[in-house]
Amino acid sequence: MKAEHSLAQLCAAFDVKRSGYQAWAKAGPSARQQADAALLPKIRAVFDRHKGRYGAPRIQAELAGAGARHGGKRIA
Repeated sequence: MKAEHSLAQLCAAFDVKRSGYQAWAKAGPSARQQADAALLPKIRAVFDRHKGRYGAPRIQAELAGAGARHGGKRIA
């Protein structure tokens, strides 16, 4: 999309300031995204250990038993 339209046109179309877009583009992942990235291997390990039979509620319960308390929607 950026090849077809200039940054100024895109910002105007979405009612976003250029400086705000540039700050967003330069910023790294949020704390929540970093925490989710750290949680994903733990979820996959439980899922793989149980041969894909565990869903979010069971994975959540197992992680909670290990001390990692997270909501079911986040696990899902």
